[in-house]
Amino acid sequence: MRGLVVLLLGLTACNAVLGIEDVPLYECQTNLDCAGNELNQTCSSLSRCVAEYQVVTGDGGPVHKRVHPNLQGDVKEDVPTGATLGIVCQTAHGDQVDGRVAVDQNNQPTSIPFKTWDLLDDDLWVYDGYMTTPRIVQGYSPGIKHCPGG
Repeated sequence: MRGLVVLLLGLTACNAVLGIEDVPLYECQTNLDCAGNELNQTCSSLSRCVAEYQVVTGDGGPVHKRVHPNLQGDVKEDVPTGATLGIVCQTAHGDQVDGRVAVDQNNQPTSIPFKTWDLLDDDLWVYDGYMTTPRIVQGYSPGIKHCPGG
């Protein structure tokens, strides 16, 4: 029981550091509320401005939607390659997956771990390396909001 309490406290602290609970729950009523941004965001069914991108995996398999932006986060759903997901914001402070590394301005691999994760409209996370988002610059895709604290 003590271990479970420590784990829950640790997850709460992690959420606070990443600012997950600070992501607005309602920010739009219509697409006009999301207008004027470079990614042509739309108002989702959950009243959030989202940028929509597709899932792509090298092997054609699904991507895991997780509770947290890390490999320890419970997998809540698998999403097939080609599915469209609404991204609310990104954090560059998640776990590295598959040994991926960031690329430089010439699209050349660096030694910097790729740790960008996307928060979806349903409050679940996917690893950005499996999304068609714009090329990451210093941890984030241009035009996609940074998650508070992340």
